[in-house]
Amino acid sequence: MILAWRSVKAVVVWALAHGLVAGCGSSDDDGEAAPECPRGTETCACHRDSTCDDGLMCSSEVCVDTAPTDDPTGGRTGTTTGGRSSVAGAGPNGGNGGNGGNGTLPDGGEPGSDTPTGGASEPGENGGSGGEPSLPQGGDGAGENPSDGGEPGSTGGAPSGGAGGSTATGGRDSEPTGGRVDPPSGTPTVLLLLDGSSSMFEPRTVWDAAFDALMNEDGPVSERQAQIRFGFSLYRGAIAMHQETDEACADISSVDFAFDNYEAIKALYETLDDDYDITVKWETPTGHAITRATDALLADSGDGPRYIVLITDGNPNTCATLDPQCGQDRAVYAVQRAWQQGVETFAIGLGDVVTNPLSGGCRPEYSRCGSQHLQDLANAGQGQPVVEPPEQYRYSECVLNETEEYLASYAAEGGDAAAYSTTNLEELEAAVSDVLELIVEHSQ
Repeated sequence: MILAWRSVKAVVVWALAHGLVAGCGSSDDDGEAAPECPRGTETCACHRDSTCDDGLMCSSEVCVDTAPTDDPTGGRTGTTTGGRSSVAGAGPNGGNGGNGGNGTLPDGGEPGSDTPTGGASEPGENGGSGGEPSLPQGGDGAGENPSDGGEPGSTGGAPSGGAGGSTATGGRDSEPTGGRVDPPSGTPTVLLLLDGSSSMFEPRTVWDAAFDALMNEDGPVSERQAQIRFGFSLYRGAIAMHQETDEACADISSVDFAFDNYEAIKALYETLDDDYDITVKWETPTGHAITRATDALLADSGDGPRYIVLITDGNPNTCATLDPQCGQDRAVYAVQRAWQQGVETFAIGLGDVVTNPLSGGCRPEYSRCGSQHLQDLANAGQGQPVVEPPEQYRYSECVLNETEEYLASYAAEGGDAAAYSTTNLEELEAAVSDVLELIVEHSQ
């Protein structure tokens, strides 16, 4: 399907370049001369609002048919992007999947093969259970020709099984908990990870509510600072495209972990209040921010359990795709990867992600938007299955142009972890209090 789509796109681009798609005659829905290739129809330009006629999707300003072809296989061979591995396990009565290239940590390793050597798994009679899940700390390094510097890989690749059962599309194991590092008991270390994108200030009441919920003198952070080693990070995505592993993707302002850290966090937080510039658009690369937050927690010297409390107001984008905001897969993957390394994540939504879930060009027929995405993050953060997105999401810019298939693990049905969607200061402060109380209870 991907090859077919690329062929269609290539034909359209060639036609545009040679002047074969030209305007003439009557008016279209925008009041302009109607072209021979009507806007919104297959292989033609999208409507002005980046939409297409029913059954089509706007991708790279061209309307394409995203109807999937029938695929009787339950697994996929490894991809060549970044040399990620996808060693497939054999499901009952199912065929064996092929071996993909080796994975890579963000800091790279020894070069691995970027060419899959095996075929897709044959469907199992009862749905294959897949191979053994493995930790995603990276394999033997980046592929020889990774398109974006190499994606974080897994030591054995995502397990792949036969068709059917509860496995997600692509044969990935629906349980992201396999091989998880057991978190220790003891004093918890918590990173408060705050979305600092422009929409947090538009309207200003969203930023003010977040500040008050966290920084009130009698609020949950102040009350728990003797029980929890708090750290703080605010992330603001760059206005230019970057590789996902490039720290230039997001500016992150932080306070190191410590007891009695309320005053230090408040002092930094207040300076960030003055940084807002209406002429600059700050983005929301949540997956990138979660990855860096996880690295910071794992590098900390604390000996107790580690947690991320994410507070965000928007659907995520990625470092390479700023619009539309289609970075849900990368965000879920980053949270699942954190869980496997012993870091739990709680997600709290406010502002647009709750009241305007289609903000940033998110469309429910193509991706999981708003509170649905918050639920996916909540499930991933507690090691529960995450429901797979709509089939059309495979053809979004964030997947098709970056990774070519999903990074995260998905299942036919999602979990029921607590997800927090708040609409005012009182609800937000109550959500933060609930999360911190759970953390203290879990750590004892």
